[in-house]
Parts: sequence; C-alpha cells; structure tokens
Amino acid sequence: MEIKDFLLNGGDKVHTDIWMSADILHYLVHQLDKKTMDSKYSIDFIKVVNEAMSSLLDPKYICFWKINQKSTHGPDKIIAAYEHLSECLSNVRHDQNLSLVTEHISISVLNIRQSSVEKNLTFGLSTGGSNAVILPRDVIKADSYNTCLVVVVLSGVGEILLPRTIDQGKEYSDR
Repeated sequence: MEIKDFLLNGGDKVHTDIWMSADILHYLVHQLDKKTMDSKYSIDFIKVVNEAMSSLLDPKYICFWKINQKSTHGPDKIIAAYEHLSECLSNVRHDQNLSLVTEHISISVLNIRQSSVEKNLTFGLSTGGSNAVILPRDVIKADSYNTCLVVVVLSGVGEILLPRTIDQGKEYSDR
C-alpha cells in the first residue's frame, strides 16, 4: 500500500483531527525498518502530510501533534523517524518541483520526558532554522511526561509565536 493510500484510507481522521494518528508514524517507522523509505516515498509522505495540514494550520500559530509513547514503537524510534523526515524535507527544499510543497513547513521534535516540562523555554530539532518554541506553563501539564510533541512550524512568519494546542477539548492560546 502506498503512503498516500494508507493516509487517506487507513489514517485516523488525518484530514480533520489535529492529533496525528500514531498509525502514520508506525507506518513511517516500519518503512525505515525495512529500509524502503527512499526519496520517492519520503516526498510522497511530505506531499500528503502537507495536504492534510493545509486545512488545519493557522499561519498565526504553531500547531502541535501529540504522540503518546504507549505505542508499538518506542519514543526513540518515533523521534528518529521524524529526524529522518526532517532530513528529507531539507534535502528536497531546493528541488524546484517541490519548493511549493516544502517551503512553508518546518518539523521539530520536542522530547519532554524529563524535567523540561517545568521550563518555559524548550528548543526543538528544527529543519527550518533556529526556531525557539515558547511553551506557556499551562500548555504542558504534569501528565505530559512520557509524551513526545511533534511541532510543525509554518516558516517565514518572522517571529516567535506562542503555541496553540488542543488537549481533551480545551484550547490553549497565547496570552
């Protein structure tokens, strides 16, 4: 099954749900494990994710996708998978045919398993420059231990913005 078919037919409401389904990550990690995640699949994945995000992302905000570590694959593999995807994103930015797909997207991974949840400033692994993510204390609760946050940043905004995220029906926005 191709990535696009998987995301469109097997993903968990990827078009309407701001939380990314762990199944998508499982598929990505599975492809990495099989070493079949070549540039073609990476590009397809980026295109489909971009399509799925287009109706979700407000250019004034940073959008969070929350991934619980209680998944088949451990957090280290999930982070490695997104690092790989970030590398692919960086590598295709200069391709003229893909510039419209990738130029406004940056992917960062925040691992908040440790005491960093107590800090206001957290730095992610960024592909779009040195983006600092400012996290208000009320966004990350104590139950956020054992959670990875994948941060998708619309680049070119020109400023560091406070994030907005949705947690069990509650919406947090910049103060």
